[in-house]
Amino acid sequence: MSMLAERRRKQKWAVDPQNTAWSNDDSKFGQRMLEKMGWSKGKGLGAQEQGATDHIKVQVKNNHLGLGATINNEDNWIAHQDDFNQLLAELNTCHGQETTDSSDKKEKKSFSLEEKSKISKNRVHYMKFTKVYC
Repeated sequence: MSMLAERRRKQKWAVDPQNTAWSNDDSKFGQRMLEKMGWSKGKGLGAQEQGATDHIKVQVKNNHLGLGATINNEDNWIAHQDDFNQLLAELNTCHGQETTDSSDKKEKKSFSLEEKSKISKNRVHYMKFTKVYC
């Protein structure tokens, strides 16, 4: 056997792969209930009978992609990652400037508040603690 040959896989074939026996059977419980309520073959479900008239068909998923993913969309994660990195860079530049300015302002305010409280006659300072008399 050649090195490039694919491994053999067992395949199961159903007797009725299109499930025509089920779709042609008129004695199904759900179909009888719908016919009692006025539905007939060829009509869709809904107020204006706009629903699908065909049966749901099963497709084989033989790849490792997620549900609903297609091979065409497999490489889109690179574009999403680039967009996300750009967004993070913009956020860092915007908030990076504000944090340096705000930290300087906070330090200036804390020194000025201490000096104001020491000058004030309504407050008595005991080392680090301040007691307010009202």
